Amino acid sequence: MGGQKKPTISAMRKRMTREQRLEAKRKLKEEREREKGTYPYLLERDVEEKAWSIIMQMKYVTPFMLTSKLRIKLSKSRDLLRKLAQEGKLELIEKNRELEIYRPLAIQKALSQA
Repeated sequence: MGGQKKPTISAMRKRMTREQRLEAKRKLKEEREREKGTYPYLLERDVEEKAWSIIMQMKYVTPFMLTSKLRIKLSKSRDLLRKLAQEGKLELIEKNRELEIYRPLAIQKALSQA
């Protein structure tokens, strides 16, 4: 006899806008996941050279900054920064359990000469 009543116009409009918002969020999330891509596991010579060119443009660098620019794993960027510091290209400014901050020595030399 009765059955379910038809929703009012405003209720239908609200449902449609809610569904559109959810669909837009879903698309955005998928787009971000596609954009992330995969991380290369091996650090090749060209990755190191690209990292060094990026580092030289910065006043300081952290492993996370390098990871976000190069799209490599955080552990790999941490290892790369430690390697460059051992080679004498970077100076360790601050280090604690969670964070390491490095400064390129070429920038420091240029600032001291100016």
